[in-house]
Amino acid sequence: LWAAGGSFLPPPVAYAKPAPVDPGYLRRQPRDTLLVGFAGPVANVVVALLAGLGVRLLTGVGEVRLFLVALEFTTLCLAIFHLLPIPGLDGARLVALALPPAARSVYQNLDQYLALWVLVALFLVAGVFSAIVYSLVDALCRLFSGFPCAP
Repeated sequence: LWAAGGSFLPPPVAYAKPAPVDPGYLRRQPRDTLLVGFAGPVANVVVALLAGLGVRLLTGVGEVRLFLVALEFTTLCLAIFHLLPIPGLDGARLVALALPPAARSVYQNLDQYLALWVLVALFLVAGVFSAIVYSLVDALCRLFSGFPCAP
């Protein structure tokens, strides 16, 4: 049932890759940066909400219902993962807006090491990472479908 393969594994974020953004194309800073930063996670939450509504409408345990629970779980994991302040992800773009210009430049230059930051998050601090993501996913799953979908 779990898209991650069990509760001892980190959330399913292997295919979570942020789209590169060139701020030169954004007309109104910082508003457009906020919109770009929230676009992906909001889209994931909308998909999870629709899947949760499908779970509420279906009765019994069938393959379609299990698929919708897995879809809801996975898209919520991706949404929350992208909002974490890991350099290279959407959450880091949003945090950078609150930093002074010099610190913002240093923080944004860390984006090139996204793979390293993800490895650190998934393996060195996996317990904290999993606890944050799974608790938020569980709360949202219960809200959307009335069914806990996090391990």
